[in-house]
Amino acid sequence: MKDLQKVKKALDLIRLLSIQQPKTVQQLMKHLGVQKSQMYRYLNLLRDLGYPVDKDANNRYFIEFTPTGKSNILA
Repeated sequence: MKDLQKVKKALDLIRLLSIQQPKTVQQLMKHLGVQKSQMYRYLNLLRDLGYPVDKDANNRYFIEFTPTGKSNILA
C-alpha cells in the first residue's frame, strides 16, 4: 500500500508541475503532504525517469514539454 501511495504522489507531482503555474518547494510539499527531503527525492525521481523538471529564476518548479508535446521520457 505504501508503494501505491508513492506512485500516486509522483503522478500528482507530474500533474502539478505540468498543468498548473510553477510552484515553490513549499507549495509542492503542502499539496503532496510530504517533508522537504521527500519533496526533493520526488523531483529527482522524475528527473531520473526523464521528465524535464526545471525551475525558474524564482526557484519555482515546473515541467515544460516541447511544442510537439514530446519529451525525452522514452528516448
